Amino acid sequence: MHVRKPSRSTFANCLAVALLLASGARAGGKWRVYRDCTLIDHPFNDGDSFHVSHGDRHYLFRLCYVDAPETENSLPERVSEQAAYWEIDRKIALEIGRKAARFTREKLSEGFTVYTRFKDAKGRSDRKRYFAMIRVGDEYLSMSLVENGLARIYGYRPDLPDGTRWKEYRARLLKAEKEARREGRGGWGESRTRPRIEIPEIEEQDVVLPRSVAVHSLDESQRLMAILPKGTTVRVLGAESVFNVRVRYEDNGETREGKCRRTEVGI
Repeated sequence: MHVRKPSRSTFANCLAVALLLASGARAGGKWRVYRDCTLIDHPFNDGDSFHVSHGDRHYLFRLCYVDAPETENSLPERVSEQAAYWEIDRKIALEIGRKAARFTREKLSEGFTVYTRFKDAKGRSDRKRYFAMIRVGDEYLSMSLVENGLARIYGYRPDLPDGTRWKEYRARLLKAEKEARREGRGGWGESRTRPRIEIPEIEEQDVVLPRSVAVHSLDESQRLMAILPKGTTVRVLGAESVFNVRVRYEDNGETREGKCRRTEVGI
């Protein structure tokens, strides 16, 4: 019996599909564990993003749950947001960012464990960056940074590798942050001794949106509630922070409140 061999093009197509399926499973599947990792000395390492070696592989990871201040001013808007979080000057925020980078370098100096699902964390490097949970001894690095006032609670929040739900871990982080604030650690100590950034006084008023505007949750800054189209009338209730205003709007017959960028509503 003659058996027809698959053509080269068929084989290539099958291989491409297999690789695509494998990469999809790799990016969205279970946590992968890399033990006995080492930190690679790299000029762009900072408090929450760094180069890691495991065996003969080189990775770039970004911490889940937290955002340490920048170490330099190439992203001025991000630096301003970070400074506002602690209510400190931008220059002081950069100092805290450099302290966070030193803290992370020292913390990871003797080996650590990486948990990742290979979710793309984007970034400006040519090397692909992935979100990860980093464990040193019995504690995650994200918790250590928050406990020391060196990072804000921010960003991607997956359930933990041990099965802990993201809401439970976030509650632990909030508790640690409250203690760090009370004890004046890291950025919280600077906010006590430095002049605070003044939050602008904004009168309650109706505003017709000059452009489409993203509205986020008052409690969870990363949760998008709505994108309001240009021409929508919203009620601005006042300043929520240095950069954000609190707004009230109608959504499918329900009245909701959230926050958006002050500049986007034209104030």
